[in-house]
Amino acid sequence: MSVFEGQIWLSNRLTIMEWLNNSIKKYGSKIAIVDGEAYISYVKLKNMIDHYSGYFFQEGIKKGDRVVIQLNNSKEYVYAVLSLIQIGAIPVLTNYALREKEVNGIIERTQASAYVYSEISVEYSYKKFAENAKEKYDYLFLCNSVENIEINCKKNISFIPVKSKLNDIAVLMLSGGTTGTPKIVPLLHDMLYWHIKCYIDKFGLDENSVYLGILPFTHKFALYSPGLLNMLFVGGTVVMSKTSSFDESFSLIEKERVTITGIVPSLAQLWIEVLMWDNSYDLKSLDRIIIGGALINKKLIADMINVFSCDIHIGYGATEGIVMYSLYDSASNRLSSGYKYPISGCEDIKIIDSDEKEVEIGQPGELVIKSPYTITQYYNAADNTSEKFTFEGYYRTGDKAVINLYGEYEIIGRIVDQINKAGEKINPQELEQYLYEHIAIKEAVVVGVKDELLGERICAFIIPTQVGQDIDVKELIYFLEMKGIAHYKIPDQIECIDKFPLTPVNKIDKEKLRYLAEVSRGEGIC
Repeated sequence: MSVFEGQIWLSNRLTIMEWLNNSIKKYGSKIAIVDGEAYISYVKLKNMIDHYSGYFFQEGIKKGDRVVIQLNNSKEYVYAVLSLIQIGAIPVLTNYALREKEVNGIIERTQASAYVYSEISVEYSYKKFAENAKEKYDYLFLCNSVENIEINCKKNISFIPVKSKLNDIAVLMLSGGTTGTPKIVPLLHDMLYWHIKCYIDKFGLDENSVYLGILPFTHKFALYSPGLLNMLFVGGTVVMSKTSSFDESFSLIEKERVTITGIVPSLAQLWIEVLMWDNSYDLKSLDRIIIGGALINKKLIADMINVFSCDIHIGYGATEGIVMYSLYDSASNRLSSGYKYPISGCEDIKIIDSDEKEVEIGQPGELVIKSPYTITQYYNAADNTSEKFTFEGYYRTGDKAVINLYGEYEIIGRIVDQINKAGEKINPQELEQYLYEHIAIKEAVVVGVKDELLGERICAFIIPTQVGQDIDVKELIYFLEMKGIAHYKIPDQIECIDKFPLTPVNKIDKEKLRYLAEVSRGEGIC
């Protein structure tokens, strides 16, 4: 089916506020949000959105203004984002883990007129940063979400709602880049509708669905793939988790009868380990666990199926607009780390070579996409380079992929992650899969490190199966040789590590690992 046929198929599309107002009318007194001891009905949600809209409108925020939102998962986050959309302003969704340098870059790149923050979020105080930002950008309106808005919300402030169009920007979201100031992704009302409606239809989400928000709502995965917005649009309930700790998550699942949640692979691994020694939690309400945000190995899928009596959904996506998934349960005959189904069926997905020509089935290349929900350009003109879009306008994911014999898209690495060792090209993910098969290795990440002699050397970071366990390096190298891999693929450096450093978007920070490898030079070898 072509993209244009898909647009006909998904007719009568709505903007964010049109859809939400329909839900509010239909579900009224039903609980929309659970935040600690606060249980917010759909009617209360509408009242608070109107209050926040009045406040922002009173402070001069108008249609088209960009407003940086840096809040953790909370009812205030929902009020702020939706109220800005209601008056036609554009929320810039910014992870609360980012610090002053990154946020300054985001303010500059979006030319934001306001910054909404929580004075203390997690373990970092934003008050001093906000004051510094005001000195640097004297036009910037500062808003501490709790102190400023909640007090003023007690007043009856009027505002003028804006009737947005489907092709208007609804939110600006940060790309999943791991270094520097991320690219700014413009998400239109229409693009969000496609994502949300397709997930609702594919997975049967309804008013009985209860979503546990563990990962930040500032990112696509937890916001609508599926997440916060999907629940609000079907009359479901969103339960806020303040941390990603297993004890908070498990307690909330049990108390609120959570049916669906999304986690990253490292968190899934932790859940498995905890439940191996503590099975006192009642998690039977779970219908689906979505795992995404990083590559997922088959062993993790198998372990999740053995531990949880629910569907295990592995997802692949990018903020720029691609979603694919596979589903598994205890009846699944075959497990794969490949992705079988695009979310809408209207995508135009290709795997291309360096000349932008489509490769033959079974051959590796870069995964590219066009679809009704995929961006055609970034918010900043300077970011719209040939590195991110093909000549024909396909979005370049930067992921190296292959279509396997089962018609699944297997992500086998990053185009830029390829290690060039003395002219030989090494795929880190291939080596990682071999390392995972060793009984003494729990997790492994392979990176290329600058080397004066080789150009790049191979460094494998390993988390042992048992804490404090020594890895016999000679035995490990012999194990890899017995697997039949080429000698040039054998790691030049092996480092044991307790846990992998993470970026603000909960991905493994490979730049930090490269730095650690350069500093160690093998002195921290297992």
